[in-house]
Parts: sequence; C-alpha cells; structure tokens
Amino acid sequence: MGEREPMNWSMPLPGTILGVTVRVHILFPVVALGVILWVATSHEFASGHQLWREACAVLAMLFGCVFLHEFGHVFGARRVGGDVMEVLLWPLGGLAEPDVPPTPGSHFWTAIYGPAVNFALALCAGTALGALGFIPPFNPLASPLNPRMENWRNDMTYFSVANPGQAEYWFHRDEATGQYQQVKITKGRTEDGTSYLAHASQSVEPGGPDAQWMLRPSKIPLLAAKLDRWHILLAQFFWVNWLLFLVNMLWAYPLDGAKLLQCWLWRRGDRRQATATAAYGGFLVMLGVGVYAIAVNDLVPALLAAMIYVRCRQQLIQLEQSEEEPTQLGYDFSQGYTSLERQENEEPPPPPPPKRSWLRQLLARRTALRREREELRRLEEERRLDELLDKIHRQGKQSLSEDEVRFLTRMSSKYPNRKES
Repeated sequence: MGEREPMNWSMPLPGTILGVTVRVHILFPVVALGVILWVATSHEFASGHQLWREACAVLAMLFGCVFLHEFGHVFGARRVGGDVMEVLLWPLGGLAEPDVPPTPGSHFWTAIYGPAVNFALALCAGTALGALGFIPPFNPLASPLNPRMENWRNDMTYFSVANPGQAEYWFHRDEATGQYQQVKITKGRTEDGTSYLAHASQSVEPGGPDAQWMLRPSKIPLLAAKLDRWHILLAQFFWVNWLLFLVNMLWAYPLDGAKLLQCWLWRRGDRRQATATAAYGGFLVMLGVGVYAIAVNDLVPALLAAMIYVRCRQQLIQLEQSEEEPTQLGYDFSQGYTSLERQENEEPPPPPPPKRSWLRQLLARRTALRREREELRRLEEERRLDELLDKIHRQGKQSLSEDEVRFLTRMSSKYPNRKES
C-alpha cells in the first residue's frame, strides 16, 4: 500500500496467479467487517448470532465470484491476443486493466467474459436448485442471509430464518385430500426481546414437546417448511452470481455493460463519441441507483452510485485531455517564422499555474502512477523477452513452456522488429 491516495490503497495477494497480480482494495475487508458487525448487532435480524455466520458465507462467496469474474476478463483478453497484468478487487466488483488490440471486437470479448462467468455459475446453481424442486431466488433485492424459495413440486414456500415481522412457513397434510396445506405464522418481538404470535393464516396454538405449533381445535401438529443447509448455500451462491451479472450489465462505467455499449457504438461510429455516450448514459444510471439508495436507506447502492459518478467523470476528463494534447505540440506561426527567433532569444514568462479541482488532481496522480506502472511493466516485458530469445537460441523453441509461448506470441505483436538472436 505504498500509494498516498486513500482511494488507491490496496493489498496484493502473495505471488501471482496465472501470471496476474491480484490486489484487494482496502475497502473490501473494511466493508465486509462492517456488514458482519451490523448483522450481528442489529435488532432488525432474528438470531443475529447465527446470521452473522451467513453473512460470512455470503461475503466469502462474493469474494470468490468477483475473483472468478475478473479472471474471466483475463481469459477474454488472452483470447483476442491481449493480456491482463493486474486485477484490483473492490467491494462492489473488480477492476481489470486489459492490454488488448484497439478494436471493438477485442474490447467486446474482453468485457463479456466477466459477466458470462457469473451467468454460467448462476445457471449451474439454478439448475441444481431446480433439480431439487426449488425455483431459484431471482429477486436480486431479497436478502441472501435468510433465503426463501418456492417448491414447484408441492407448491409450498420454504424458509431458513424469519426476521421479526416476516412469515414462517409451516404445513400439514390434509387427511381428506392427501394434499399439503401451508400455514403462515408471523411473530413479533417485544422491547426486551421476547417473541409473540402476531398473525397466522389459520387458527394455531403452541404445541407440546412433539410440535411447536398445532392447528386449533383439531390439534393437528404442524411441520416447519425449513430449507436444508445445502439448499441455503445453493440459493446464496445463485443469488451472488445473479446479482453480479445484473449489476455488471448496467450501462455505467466501470461496469461491463458500459464497455459493451461502447463497443456496440464504436462499431457504428467513432470510438471517442461512443465512450462519451456511454459515460453520459452512466450518469443517468447513477441517478437511478442513487434514488434507490435513498429510498431504501442502504449504503451499498450509495457507494455504487458514487463510484459510477467518479468513473464516468474520469472517462470524460480523459477524453478532454486527449483532445488538448495535440494542440500543445509544435509552434505558433500566427506571427510568422520570426516567432521562432524570439522564442530562442527571449525567455517567455512562466504561465500561471492552472487551478485544478481535487478530482482533477486525483485523476492526474492516478494517470501518472498508471504510466509509471506501464513503464515498469514494459521494462520487465523486454527483460523477459530477451531471456526467452536467448533461451530459444541456446535450447530451441521446444524448450518453451505453454505460458512462455503465449507470452512470446503476445510480445511479437508489440515488438515486431525484434529478431531472435
């Protein structure tokens, strides 16, 4: 974490994975710890001492699925002859900086591989749930800590844990028809934490040692429609990947949906105009996400809206800077060629320092750091390329590993004038 800007603080994982450096942003463990403490201490959750374990499981799945999502981009970049040297994992996703050919097709395949990984994982989990008789939880706004799912075989709803004010699902078998009948029971909680019966879809009463609830007055015992542990884990795994797929398909930077929109517009026109259109579309998405965050009083969509604003604005600033750079080269011939002589004999007064906002200063520092990393990466690539060329000269091409062959193929397009010697 050597960078001074807090927005850039991150921790690298040990070593490299498939030749890629993986860094975890400092906000990831901070947000994860905050969510776990909130679940464990909030009065909004029933059995908080149990649900914090569910929060740990969901966050671990989120980390793993974001990791797989980003390596989907890595394989997508390598598919088109590019590569990704570094991946940064954020709480709301990941950021990969691919080095791919400057064509809309290359950027499209690099971008689509990430959400395709999450869609494939969600499809596998959803298929497993369907085979078990459950309809996957398609609602991305539902809580993954206490999932509840419909069973298409018996038309009943199954639950895991019910928070205060949420219905518990119980059932009994009708002896006359042989069909299952479901009963919804909702509990409340007093200020001292004591639970009480608030509402029931049928008349019930507390049961004895063999049943928690019984129908009144028939005394028929009720059975809880509870999900098994594997059902809960499958539902949570489906929800995490389904949410990542839907969020990343939003048309807003830095999400993949904006990159796909940019590639689609790029095929039909100019790349700069496509980038600007996708950035302005991201501002509209940011407003929608921000309104939702205010409506539900949730911090996570608020962070997402803030990140969308920063990244979309960064795209527009980079477009403006790339327009200004060519005009700063060369000389001013508006006063004739004698202006060159005056420039040689007279030292012009220093221009006043430009006044830049904190955001421009942050982006400028990020640009300088990125260029420094690119230069270091270029030097490392040249060093490794020299080593491989020397290895080929001494031992032949058959001595190269699969990773070395892939690296040499990618570098041959960057350095076409380099000869094996």
